Formats: sequence, C-alpha cells, structure tokens
Amino acid sequence: MTDKSEQTAAEKRKFTTWKMDILDGIMSDIRLKEGVKIFAFHVMQHVSSTSKKGWPGLDRLCGIMDCSLRTVKRHSKELEESGWIKRSRKDRNSTYNYEFTDTYIEAVKEATEHRITDAMIKAEDRRLKQSEVTPTAPRKPIRGDNQGNSEVTNGVISEVTAVSPKHLLTELPYGTPELEGSGIETSVVGVCSTNQPYRDVENYINKRMIEAGASPEEIRAMLSKAGLEKWGTVDAFSHLQTFKEGMIHEAATA
Repeated sequence: MTDKSEQTAAEKRKFTTWKMDILDGIMSDIRLKEGVKIFAFHVMQHVSSTSKKGWPGLDRLCGIMDCSLRTVKRHSKELEESGWIKRSRKDRNSTYNYEFTDTYIEAVKEATEHRITDAMIKAEDRRLKQSEVTPTAPRKPIRGDNQGNSEVTNGVISEVTAVSPKHLLTELPYGTPELEGSGIETSVVGVCSTNQPYRDVENYINKRMIEAGASPEEIRAMLSKAGLEKWGTVDAFSHLQTFKEGMIHEAATA
C-alpha cells in the first residue's frame, strides 16, 4: 500500500499538471484579450491544490495587476463568459470563489495545432519562393573590332560609341575625370546621406562645416593641416566629424 506522503506528492504533481494544462489552454485561446489572460494567470496562483478553487479579493487583484477595479471586474466577467471559470459568491459584498474548468482544453489545443501547421506551411512556401531562380535566356556572343567601335550580332554590324554608364557617374566622388567639369549634378552619398544634388561637392562640405560652427578661417586651417587644396568627399566627412567632437569637448570643459 502506498503511504500518505507518497499520495500527497502524487496529488501535488497531478494538480500541477492540471494547472499548467489550464493555463496553457487559456494563453492559446485567441478569443481572449491579453488582459484577461493575465487576470486568469493571477487568479490561478490563488487556487487551492485540494479544492481547485480560489477566492482572491478584487482589491488584491487590482494591486497585483496595477489596474482599476472596473478593469478587474471586466476581466473576471469575460473570463467567465469564455467558459474557463465559474464564479460564485454568497452576496454582493462577498468575495468571488473562482473554479477553473477544462471544458475547452482539447478544442483549443486542436485549434492551436492547426495554426502551427498553417504557419509552417506558409514559412516553407516563402522559403521555396526565395530559392527559386528565374531561368534566363543565354546571351548571344558579341564581337568587336580592334578599335572597339562596332559590334557584330547575328551578322549585323552597328556603330557603337564608347560611353561611360550614366548611373556610375552619379556615384563617383568629386574630382573623378568623368565627373569633374562635366556639369553633371551629383548627390553626395556618405555619412550625411543626402539626396539634394550639388554641382560642387566642396561648396556643400563647406556649408556643412559652417553649420557645425566652423568659421572660414577654421575651414582653411583644417585644409592646410590636412595638406589639401580642396575637400574630397571621404576626407571632408572625417575632418567634419573630428571638428564636431572638438566642439563638444570644448563645450563640456568650458
């Protein structure tokens, strides 16, 4: 015969399993709002392992959840209407007795498994779409003469002018032969990440330095110290950052 202490331990394990199954079902029930689920969790912490009933006061639950009495009453009512608990009390001034039910555990568990399966199928579909490679037609061979001024495709000869790609010009720094003096507007792409076009990178950088608090004399001094006649994009942003850090240090030590 099993002794009393072993029976008590087995009963406690059985209660813990029942408790976790109820809470797992409630947390997976998509009908319930998050506040109602939190309310159910805290009520469950007051349930007796022998009677499977709990009677925490509404004021106590208000303090635990840090919410109003009206909110706690609403959560209590919604949890009862969902079928997860039964409430009872002797009169209007008495504390509610809460008794959890396991009526919907299997239904909620089945619905959860369906949602998990659907999510995994959708994830696999996304993975397959990302791994698909659209087949491309093989490129036709192109032959040019020694001067590079003509191409032959399927026996048709056409004149070809050597032109640098326009999309590359807008990404080249100021001072690049294809860009300098061409009058092509370019956006400075770097730390400042601006889309406003400037014909002259140097003017733009000088403007940014003045906005940062540098005087014309200080700008010329930085150029001289760097051994530069005019700013290049990378050099300018590096010196601008150093200047800003110096200004912050001066302000902090003033």
